[in-house]
Amino acid sequence: MNKKVSLTVLVLGLLIVFAAVAPAMAKPATKVPASTHLISTTWTLEPTTETTPSGVDHTYGEYTNERTLTIGGTTYNVYVVGSMSYSMNPKTGVANIRFTAVWYVGSLTGPTSDGFSVNLHEKLYVYTEPPPPFTTAHGVWQGFGSFARYTLKMVYEGLYPGATELSGYCIIP
Repeated sequence: MNKKVSLTVLVLGLLIVFAAVAPAMAKPATKVPASTHLISTTWTLEPTTETTPSGVDHTYGEYTNERTLTIGGTTYNVYVVGSMSYSMNPKTGVANIRFTAVWYVGSLTGPTSDGFSVNLHEKLYVYTEPPPPFTTAHGVWQGFGSFARYTLKMVYEGLYPGATELSGYCIIP
């Protein structure tokens, strides 16, 4: 009976050691530079604006666009399908823009099975001196298909139009 207990304790001890060591033995994620460049945009649902009684504009639109995406020195063609929600408060001069999109990697003309989905937030400071307006944008993209488990984190800070050019990094598992 003592041998069975000793063997059980030994096996459980080894399992605990392997469980603790296995994550440390896994290949670490790689962090590489990433950037994107807008080629063109087509509105599939022209932006529609409604104004509240207090003067706040709410705009909604749907679009497709074509981009290039560079991850770690490799450049891809990207077809984007998305929507944009824009609210502008004339009292503060700040517009909040939210983009929800799917970036299909490997084509400029239609969906593919590989890509990224994103929620991008942009702030546009309209009443800046001197014009043009200043803007900040940031987003986190989650990969699918051959980019599953990839994460893109890109930002922009500078003059309008903002989210046309983004840069940051990609975490590759």
